[in-house]
Amino acid sequence: MSFDRVLREAVRALPVLINVLAWLGVVIIAYGTVAALTGETWQPLERHLLKIAATLTLVAVLLQALLAYLPVRPSASGAGGRYTVAPAIILLSVGGLFLIWYRGLPVPVVLGLAVLALAWSLSRAVPADSLAEPSRERLL
Repeated sequence: MSFDRVLREAVRALPVLINVLAWLGVVIIAYGTVAALTGETWQPLERHLLKIAATLTLVAVLLQALLAYLPVRPSASGAGGRYTVAPAIILLSVGGLFLIWYRGLPVPVVLGLAVLALAWSLSRAVPADSLAEPSRERLL
């Protein structure tokens, strides 16, 4: 199997993975809301809920950083993000996934990684033409 084919299949699977992550997030939020409102928890889920939620968050953050390397939007990440921010987020996410299951990871750290990845994606959402330098003709 060629690398190009693997890459095409990965890009094709992205919507499914994103939807699965989103729905799992909704389920965790719904469970947490019901548990908080009723005061009743389900112990088998509670025992692992924080690790599951943190893992899903870091998988989403990792996916966000990996998108810089997939041919979804070729110029979206920019050279700076592709060579600095994306590798940093990938390394931090993989390290965080290890720490969640083997040593524990504070919730604020996971949320900080999520904020970092989301802020980076928001900066890429700015239309390219709004960042272009004004032409000399418009200045005169």
